[in-house]
Amino acid sequence: MSESKKTDMSETKKQDAREVAGRKTLIGHVVSAKMKDTIVVTEERLVKHALYKKYVRKKSRFVAHDAGNTAKEGDVVEIMQTRPMSKTKNWRLVRVVRRSHGDVIHADVDVEAAAIGRKAEAVDANARKDDAAVAPEAKS
Repeated sequence: MSESKKTDMSETKKQDAREVAGRKTLIGHVVSAKMKDTIVVTEERLVKHALYKKYVRKKSRFVAHDAGNTAKEGDVVEIMQTRPMSKTKNWRLVRVVRRSHGDVIHADVDVEAAAIGRKAEAVDANARKDDAAVAPEAKS
């Protein structure tokens, strides 16, 4: 009996930061990272219309504190509600869930395949430049 209590206590101590003090957390996309130590995160959800019963896409924007300027535009991040830090900044960055690779990649595209495709395109472009540089020398 005491062993089960000990394991229960150890599990409760291992609670994630998301469960601390009942603070709200959410996952969204960074739409702006142009300010110092601040990001703007958009959370998108589907809500059923009361009359027409059609799902409508709703968005909410949150201003969050990013202490080390770690998040970039397009990243998927987790933010947690915290004390007010300014007039509109009531959230802070918990972690970056997924990085973007410069441009926003749609959910139906495989991220690794897209990255490999860009690398292959860059290699092809460099090869064409080298061929163009060699061709005039051969004519001389």
